[in-house]
Amino acid sequence: MTATLTAPADSERATPIVMDEKPQRFRFTRDSVNRMAQDGFFEDENIELIDGSILTISPINEPRVSSVSMATETLRVLFYPGFTIRTQAPLDFGLDHQPQPDLSIIAGSAKGRRVTPTNALLVIEVAETSIGYDTGDKMSLYASAGILDYWVIDLKQQCIHVHRDPQDDPNQAFGKSYATRRIYTLGDRIVPLAAPDGGSVAVADLLP
Repeated sequence: MTATLTAPADSERATPIVMDEKPQRFRFTRDSVNRMAQDGFFEDENIELIDGSILTISPINEPRVSSVSMATETLRVLFYPGFTIRTQAPLDFGLDHQPQPDLSIIAGSAKGRRVTPTNALLVIEVAETSIGYDTGDKMSLYASAGILDYWVIDLKQQCIHVHRDPQDDPNQAFGKSYATRRIYTLGDRIVPLAAPDGGSVAVADLLP
């Protein structure tokens, strides 16, 4: 006896298996973010590009403005002509990273500069509610970019976190951290690594 095979009815047909795919994160680049900014996409928002993501920067309130202004005035005495002090301006760390530190000191004059700096002699962030991020992932980013002297002005604790000596650290977000970390408090003085004459600044002169 020969068996006859019949095709299954439509209702009996096997349901195709569809693989579950996770949505992909869209990665922005330095160039795309700059074009969006030129087109007015962000309006009055302060943003920075970190690891291909657009992040909003903490609101610039009066204590933060005062601290940035005080740091600028204080450091200008040490870093005379021949250096540029940039406030809340970007640094170019490649296609995926364009942070906007509160203050950075760049070698050379600003006159004639047409491109965003790719390094800095000193980077300073002012933190009120973002201390964990500025001493965590942001710290790792600056270490990975080769920033040798990174300070975080802690407005709540009234102290300065100083980070130096970048080193490999696989436990950090960007694979780097700083071997030397020290907290300076009121009454202390800090000598910037790149200060041409070895001058120092008082912590009290950086805190409002």
